[in-house]
Amino acid sequence: MLSLILLEYKAEGMSLRNVSHVATPEDNAYIEALHSNLQRKVIDRFEFESIFHAQMVVDRYYKWYNEKRRHWSLNGQAPETVWKNYNPIPFENEKRLNYL
Repeated sequence: MLSLILLEYKAEGMSLRNVSHVATPEDNAYIEALHSNLQRKVIDRFEFESIFHAQMVVDRYYKWYNEKRRHWSLNGQAPETVWKNYNPIPFENEKRLNYL
């Protein structure tokens, strides 16, 4: 369905921007790693009873991958933990100065 919409969009003279080259996984290493992990840790390990069951399991994996998984770039913390501890307003938890 989506492919038909894109073909119509292109046929009307609209251009589609391609952000990566065909058959070059180096262009997007992060998504390639995600797909590799998904294949190895979910798809190869489970027998799905239906498309709905597969979607539920994959959605649960994505939630874990994006929120709970510890990231090296976050000093070994999960994104959810970093977000909860993030304080965008300095001195938010301190008493306001009397002269303000």
